[in-house]
Amino acid sequence: MAGKQVDATRQELFITLKYLLDNCYDERHTSKTIDLMDYAKKNYMVLLDRRRVNGILEFLAELPQTFPGILPFTIKKVDKKPRYYIEYSAFNTKEIKKIAEAISKYEDITKAMSDALINKLLDNICDKPTKEKIIASIDKGKNRNRHQSHQTVEKFFTIEDLIENQYQFLFKPRKRIEYPSCSNAKVYEAVNGLLNENDKYIKTVGYIRAKGKDVCLYFPDIEGAAIVDVDNIIIKKFSVDHRRQESLSFELVDSSHEDIDTMIDSYYKGQTGVQYTIKFKYVVGTEGDIDEKTVDKLKKDYEDYFDAPMACELINREETEEKENGEQVTTIYVDAYGSVKCNFTSFRNWYWEHGWFKHLVVVSPSSFNNRLLSPYIERFRKRVDKYGRKPLTQEEITERRRRIEELRARRAQREAQANSNSNLDGGN
Repeated sequence: MAGKQVDATRQELFITLKYLLDNCYDERHTSKTIDLMDYAKKNYMVLLDRRRVNGILEFLAELPQTFPGILPFTIKKVDKKPRYYIEYSAFNTKEIKKIAEAISKYEDITKAMSDALINKLLDNICDKPTKEKIIASIDKGKNRNRHQSHQTVEKFFTIEDLIENQYQFLFKPRKRIEYPSCSNAKVYEAVNGLLNENDKYIKTVGYIRAKGKDVCLYFPDIEGAAIVDVDNIIIKKFSVDHRRQESLSFELVDSSHEDIDTMIDSYYKGQTGVQYTIKFKYVVGTEGDIDEKTVDKLKKDYEDYFDAPMACELINREETEEKENGEQVTTIYVDAYGSVKCNFTSFRNWYWEHGWFKHLVVVSPSSFNNRLLSPYIERFRKRVDKYGRKPLTQEEITERRRRIEELRARRAQREAQANSNSNLDGGN
């Protein structure tokens, strides 16, 4: 093999690369032998030999010259010093463009602010031709995207003004609202009954901004309320009654809730509508390497949202993988199981709006996985298929291993028979 050789394990090479990626990114932040040794010991419990460190760094720096393209970055050496750093762009052009587009579409800042942020970003991470190309690409779709963003922001301001002044206006939903978000069946039927009627609206008053993009609307003619996503609100033009509703009392009729505040509180805790016992789990890591930080965050967020402590049970699950050489490697994963009794709408809001779809899968009812994941992101199906099943019992593991050994024995028997027949044919 051409190039410099080095006496180093794969473990030492990968730890050194990770150290460079994490800590050494320009001429002022370069590798130091003592820092690398501390990094390996602290993060991976590996003791690096001080006498081998410089050889490993030199080998990695010369590796792209021996095998061009083997690393997606360049390792540079500081002049006259055995110190190294990785000089590379953190993002490719496609990724930079996506970040810039996300800034341009962000709804809570002005156009001037988003343009200033995009310019500052591009000035720092790409050259001038690339910057001009990205800005030109964003400008093509800016009118449509900016119009949509502007509409959403304007709607928030409009609704907040209506809520603050308790103005009445005519409302209809864009799409069906869920029953748990309504104070009673009459509100549910009246509001959703407007969907197929182009010219029909219902008189409403903005009661309060609930959570996230939700607002609570009160319908004086029905004496009921509903929690609606702001994107699901259509306000009829010129329908706002600017007279203050000083004498308006927000009472709920035929409702199990005493008042609207109680209704909103019950909705987000999942205490309204059809109740399900939903069991979910999160793969927290492997035995001896548990992601306790995320588990603690999950428990706290659960308690804040559902106003109850989360009962969490850690269960080990074995998975056996067979390597190409026939060796079986068993890994023990640790799953954190939790459950909640609530309506589906409330759970879905917590699952998506709080970002837990990145970690959790529903174990029971298993059909909820399709309702939660499939309509949104196709790629989650593989994750559900992999982690959605319960851990195997010891008996099931033993039976699976027995079947594997049985299949291997049959395969070996067939191969032996084929070899025997081949020898007989050769003899004839």
